[in-house]
Amino acid sequence: MTQKFFQDGILSKAQTIFFREIEQRLPQSQKALSTLEANGFNREACEILYKFAHTLKGSGQMVELWDIADPAFEMTTILLLMKDYKVELNEGILCFLKERMAEIGKQLTYFHSQSKEIPENSKDGSNKILIIDDDPTVTELIKDNLKLYGFSVSICYDLDSAERLIQSEQPDLIVLDILFPSGDGIDFCRKIRSNMQWQIVPVIFLTVKDKLQDKLAGFSTGADDYLCKPFKIEELIARIQAILNRVANSRELVLQDELTKVYNRRYLQICLSAEIAKAQQTHINFSVAMIDLDYFKKINDQYGHIIGDETLQCLVEKIVANLRSSDVVCRYGGEEFVVIMPGTSQLEAGKVLKRLQQLIAEAPLQLPKSQIEISLSISVGVAVYPQNGVTEEELLKSADIALYKAKNAGRNLVMFFEELES
Repeated sequence: MTQKFFQDGILSKAQTIFFREIEQRLPQSQKALSTLEANGFNREACEILYKFAHTLKGSGQMVELWDIADPAFEMTTILLLMKDYKVELNEGILCFLKERMAEIGKQLTYFHSQSKEIPENSKDGSNKILIIDDDPTVTELIKDNLKLYGFSVSICYDLDSAERLIQSEQPDLIVLDILFPSGDGIDFCRKIRSNMQWQIVPVIFLTVKDKLQDKLAGFSTGADDYLCKPFKIEELIARIQAILNRVANSRELVLQDELTKVYNRRYLQICLSAEIAKAQQTHINFSVAMIDLDYFKKINDQYGHIIGDETLQCLVEKIVANLRSSDVVCRYGGEEFVVIMPGTSQLEAGKVLKRLQQLIAEAPLQLPKSQIEISLSISVGVAVYPQNGVTEEELLKSADIALYKAKNAGRNLVMFFEELES
C-alpha cells in the first residue's frame, strides 16, 4: 500500500513550526514597515520585508496555508518593484502592505487559538539523509515525511556546523539549500566534492533559486539533482529514492570486489580516511587488521584456480560471519584482506581476531560447489590508531609489518605492531 503524503499529523506539525517562525520574525518586519511609514522609502527596511514575505510565500504554499501564502506573494511582487526602483512608495502601496501584514497577524492569532502539541514521529531507518537548510518549516516537513518511508534524518541549519555533522553522521545523501545568512551552498558543495571520502555522497540542491544559470551553477559543482522551492514532497522523496537506488547499484560495481563481494581497495581508502577523521574528533581508537591466507599458492597449484577462487569466497564468508557487524572487510589484493575495526583497542581487536584465527585453523573449510573441504590457516597483522599510525599509509604499513612478522614466525598467528616495538 502506498504511504499517504501529508498525513494530518505531519502537516499540522509543519504548520506549527511555520507559525512559530512567523512569530519570531514578525516583530522585525513590523518595525521595518513602521520605518517605511515614518521615513518613506528605506532600502534596508524594504529588504527585511521582502525576505519575510518571500519565506512566507514559499513555505506557506508547501504547508497549504494559502491565507498566508497568497498575501505574502502579493507583498513580494510590490516589494520587488520597490527594491528595483520601478515603483515609488506612496500612500496606496503603504496601505496595501499594512493590510497584508495585518492579515498575516490575524492568521497568527487564529493559530494560537487552535494550536495543540503534535507528537514526534520517531521512526528511523537505515538510509541516512542530512538536510542542510536554514528554514525550519521546510526541514521539519521533509524530515517527518522521510521518516514515514523508513529514512533516518538529521538536520543542520547552518553551513558552519554542516561539515562537522557530515563527518559524524556519514549520511547516505545530502539535501542542500543554496541561500544561507552566512555562506553559500554552491561553494559548500564544491568543498564536499573536493574531499575524497565525501565524493560519492549524493547531493540534491533544494532552493528558491530557479533561474537556468543557478541550475547550471549547481550541477557544475557535482550535484546529483536540483529541485526548486516550492516543491512537492512526493517528488523530492521519489528523487531521493531513485538516486539512492542508483548509487547502491553503482557502489556494487565501483566499490565492491567482483570475486568475494566484499569492498575493494578503493573503498578501503575512503573508509579508512573517514575513520581517521572520526577518531580525530571523538578521540576513540580503532584497529586495522591485515589478513593473509597462508600457502594460498599451494592451493592454486594443487586444485587449480577455480577452486582457489571458491576458497577465497568461502573464506571471506567465514571471516565476515565471525566479525562484528560494524567491522569493514576489504580485499586488499590476491589473498590479502584488510579489516577496519571501529572503536577497538589492541586488546579488544585481539580477542576478536584470535578467535577468528582459531576457528579457521580448527575446522576444514567446506567448498559447496566443488564438494570438497580444505584445511586452512590465516596470518594476521594488527595496527591501532593512533599508537601505530595517524595516516592511512602509516596504519597500513604498520599492519603489513606485523603481518610479515607473523608469517616469518611460522604463520597461523595474530601479531600486533605494538609487540614488535617492545
